[in-house]
Amino acid sequence: MNQLIIELPFVGPSPNKRVHWAVNAKYVRNCKWWVRSKSPRLLLPKARITYLRVGRKMDADNLGMSFKAIQDGLKGWVIQDDSPDEIEVTYAQRKPEKGERPHSVITVEYDIVHRVDSCSDLDG
Repeated sequence: MNQLIIELPFVGPSPNKRVHWAVNAKYVRNCKWWVRSKSPRLLLPKARITYLRVGRKMDADNLGMSFKAIQDGLKGWVIQDDSPDEIEVTYAQRKPEKGERPHSVITVEYDIVHRVDSCSDLDG
């Protein structure tokens, strides 16, 4: 079993927080940039993903939704698709320890890798 761990220096916002669409769009773009800067391009056909939120605790439905933009950033880069047939997802959370800043840890477990090293690999 191979494992990829991606640590991001932020936690997703609560879906209960209402923000202007442009602010949300910028957050989604930033998530994609962070994921792509912290991980190799793998395009995994199947994977098990664990999302860990280290920050203020949320209820279960908000916890899952707080990772939506991050999961969208994984799609097309680390994973091929985010449909339930392709990935198995679990969510966890904990409060930060003393002196620890809020952050997110994404663990991707997989068996097969199809790494794309350059754009020429996509041509044929």
